[in-house]
Amino acid sequence: GAEESEQHSRRRFVTNVAGIAAATLLHPSIARSDEDLSATLYNEDGTSKIIIEEAAFRPITLQFPSLTPGIDRRESVDGSAPPSEGDEPSMKLITYDLPTKWKDGYIDTTNNANIKVCDKITVYRTSKLLKGSKTLDTATKIGIDKALSIDLGKYPAIEKADLVSGKKRTGEGNTVFYEFDLAVAPATCKESGDNLGMGFCPYTNIVLLSAAIVDNEMYVLQLECDKNEWKEANVDLKRIRSSFAIS
Repeated sequence: GAEESEQHSRRRFVTNVAGIAAATLLHPSIARSDEDLSATLYNEDGTSKIIIEEAAFRPITLQFPSLTPGIDRRESVDGSAPPSEGDEPSMKLITYDLPTKWKDGYIDTTNNANIKVCDKITVYRTSKLLKGSKTLDTATKIGIDKALSIDLGKYPAIEKADLVSGKKRTGEGNTVFYEFDLAVAPATCKESGDNLGMGFCPYTNIVLLSAAIVDNEMYVLQLECDKNEWKEANVDLKRIRSSFAIS
């Protein structure tokens, strides 16, 4: 249909742009024909002139009460304590890391820039498993939003988001995490300030997800940012996602 064609066109455009960028990286002469890259990147003794400082991170630790009859979901937003009735028999420890250069409100203080680089980080625990232990294995077939029990009332755009990539990683205790990258475009081009007149609109928001099933319950980290925040901090944002842990 028209919507599917629009998604294919948008993906093809993104792929072409990525290809041009990759070609420039693989063939520096395209962009820097007048410069000696060897002299630019390396000292005379062969050591690199580029110094990459490893970012420091601080852990966010959350104690998630167990789910009880009538309560099939518990949620933390931006590090808040999950609601508790006070008599839950078991707790799960959930952690993820934030860069120490970020201050409250996800403001990156690098070079005193004070740029907002993330909209929201939600962590939740749910007993809703549509396909039991195979729920995450079939997520791309049944829909990421359905498989991960994403609250579409709070974020309805995710329902029609495009899946950009998905992969698995194994964390501590051999816990398998399923990671998905979603890209969200406006419902119509009229809602976008970046209407290219090409029959589709560029993505405006990115959602990074990480999910794991432990003891027949699912734990999910959902990180949301807009395109400008993604451009500024995509490396840090992905590092946060990969630090998600359950114990």
